[in-house]
Amino acid sequence: MKKLLIIGMILFGTQATFAQQDVKAKAVLDKLSAKAKTFKTISATFMYELNNPTADINEKQEGSLISKGEKYNLNIAGQNVISDGKTKWTYIADAEEVQIDDATTEGEEALNPSKILTIYEDGFKYKYDKDITENGRAIQVVKLFPEQADDKPYHSALLYVDKVKNEVTKIELKGKDGSNYIYTITSFEVNKEIPDSKFVFNTAKHPEVEVIDLR
Repeated sequence: MKKLLIIGMILFGTQATFAQQDVKAKAVLDKLSAKAKTFKTISATFMYELNNPTADINEKQEGSLISKGEKYNLNIAGQNVISDGKTKWTYIADAEEVQIDDATTEGEEALNPSKILTIYEDGFKYKYDKDITENGRAIQVVKLFPEQADDKPYHSALLYVDKVKNEVTKIELKGKDGSNYIYTITSFEVNKEIPDSKFVFNTAKHPEVEVIDLR
């Protein structure tokens, strides 16, 4: 679960009013926030990469997410985390088990994947970093710094934003232990029809799975 918690901390956050900081960075983030408010549903895939040269670690994994309001269905690192906004199921196929918990447990209030790509809206200072061209796209890079840095496993993050589409293309987290966590968005669609059944784990369809109720 540690990896999933880190993913939530990187990719997802809650809404808040921006403080007066870097004016150029604020303009980029305000545009992102305004656009995000028009999303009824999100369907996204991403590439997750973990690098730590000192520890000789270089891992890559694909992930996917769908969300609808407070509901979400996240696949990453061999785990499927599903929530209908009240209950959360963590299905681990290799272990043939599903863990059931409340959607929001103590200490995890900000780790809700339904808030995809809005990490910048709460608990961060920010400044404009640079303009780059990546894969033929004009990218604006904003650097984020957690206000409660002692409580975070990272010291800063880079947010890559497509200047034309006004969409996040990549998030890079700088860990305090020298690890770099990189999330590259490979596909992103919004406002598709998604049935509520996608946000509930159906134990009847998985009779072989051990159910572990942690509530």
